[in-house]
Amino acid sequence: MKIILLLSFFGIYSLFGDVTISKSVVINHSEYIGKTNKELKKILLQKVKLAAANEIFGDFIKQTMVLEDGKLINEVLVSQKRGIIHLKKEPIYSNGKNFGDLMISVDAYATKKDIDATKPHTLTLDNFQYTNDTLAIKELKKAAIDAFLVEIFSKKIKKLKEKKDAIKIARELTISIDLKNIKLNPQTSSYTIDGSVKYIPYMLEMRVF
Repeated sequence: MKIILLLSFFGIYSLFGDVTISKSVVINHSEYIGKTNKELKKILLQKVKLAAANEIFGDFIKQTMVLEDGKLINEVLVSQKRGIIHLKKEPIYSNGKNFGDLMISVDAYATKKDIDATKPHTLTLDNFQYTNDTLAIKELKKAAIDAFLVEIFSKKIKKLKEKKDAIKIARELTISIDLKNIKLNPQTSSYTIDGSVKYIPYMLEMRVF
């Protein structure tokens, strides 16, 4: 069985902060028996946009990989609804070197805004107070940190605190957490927290909501 060939040649260039990549992909008819030319072109377009996404957003894709619904992040990057891989002009379709080959060539790009949205950003919250006298001390710290995360992401997500899965959402959006100061007051069963979290804006947009 013939393996799908991804051509290795490409070029990347930047204009005003945007990143453009020239990419080509080849498939063979023998791997897609029964598919029409229209269907083959659709498959090629998806594959070449995925290849471009992996090239432009490689580090981001490696970090995040899978969303809640099981979709790979690179599939979301190229989706029509929320994708951030764009084409500068219409794709060029041609025959490949071998019998049955069909090739697509594109100039794909991502804007500076798109790229910035896939880089870690920081949210900071100081003097956060959490009190819960129904919990044992050993459980209180975890609950305080969870509440801290919900509070800090409430800056970005409206009515997050009203959601049943608010803690789950906040945890999944958190890349890393830096608690610079966390103090327990056992007399009042409370914690005071100063800290920050790193998150990726694009992931937040994917989950809102």
